[in-house]
Amino acid sequence: MYMKEVFAIGRFIRHSCDSVDFSTMSMAERMRVKYEKYWSNPDSVNMLLLIAIILNPMQKIEYVNYFLNYLFGEEKRGELKSKLSKCIKLLYQQYQSSEEASEADTQDVQANNINTDLHSIGFFLQATGRRTNTRSELDRYLQEECEPYSHKFDILNWWKVNSTRFPILGNMNREVLAIPVSMEIGLRKIFSLL
Repeated sequence: MYMKEVFAIGRFIRHSCDSVDFSTMSMAERMRVKYEKYWSNPDSVNMLLLIAIILNPMQKIEYVNYFLNYLFGEEKRGELKSKLSKCIKLLYQQYQSSEEASEADTQDVQANNINTDLHSIGFFLQATGRRTNTRSELDRYLQEECEPYSHKFDILNWWKVNSTRFPILGNMNREVLAIPVSMEIGLRKIFSLL
């Protein structure tokens, strides 16, 4: 959830640039220049940090859109949103294909034990007017309402409970949230006042 802090720092710096205290305003202006050096270019933003926000059920894409617009403006936000959309779909497809390969191995073993008539199942679905769900897990997840905001919200528990509904996203989430991101050195570099 590091990107949330990056957004908050940017908002604080912008607010401090309007300070009536000259020394605060001057320091904030120097910090703003350094902040924008690293965070004003949409091409330099780490997509995994944004994907981690999207995988937070309290925030999802709405939170990202709000801050992208705030940080980059309408035009750059559109570019970054498009890039983010492609990136998360590509990542999802990678996890989906590895999940399908794993299921195929399991199904090969089960196919020897169970004789399933797929033609009959297809005929049944057609006759009853039922369709299989063609929306991806990612689409279903993003279209659901965000969870209510709470300081006590346990994102890991939420994904544990909902992993049966979103198994592919659950695997994605487990790995994306486990990526260590060291902000200390980067922030020290960004905000050094030398």
